[in-house]
Amino acid sequence: MAVFIDIAVAVVVVHDNRILIMRRSKMKKHYTGLWDFPCERVREGSLAENAARGVMEEAGLQAEVVRKGNPVTLEDGDWKFVVIPFLCRTDSRNVKMDQEHDDFRWVSLEEMKKFAMIHYADEALKVLGLKE
Repeated sequence: MAVFIDIAVAVVVVHDNRILIMRRSKMKKHYTGLWDFPCERVREGSLAENAARGVMEEAGLQAEVVRKGNPVTLEDGDWKFVVIPFLCRTDSRNVKMDQEHDDFRWVSLEEMKKFAMIHYADEALKVLGLKE
């Protein structure tokens, strides 16, 4: 069986100690309906440029990269994703969603527990130093 590998950046966007989470719409082939951070498949440019572009494309926000975490991996059938988490800050909470998401929230780490998050979320928060 062939295995397909994608490399993506996942961006934990922070504004006033709140984290942006977005619900994956039916347009998303993988993990539909789960809450996630803005995420972008790596294209041309540096990883940091991909992270900032992903936040702009998915949430309409300008974001400043604070730090990069170690990669985390996830598998979905014959797809394997290597996800590089980034922590970014933004000066705005004015989200303009793309069609890949159908809802968003600005939440605290405690509030995030109430949402059905994509399964790499805890590990991404840990490698970025936001969670023990």
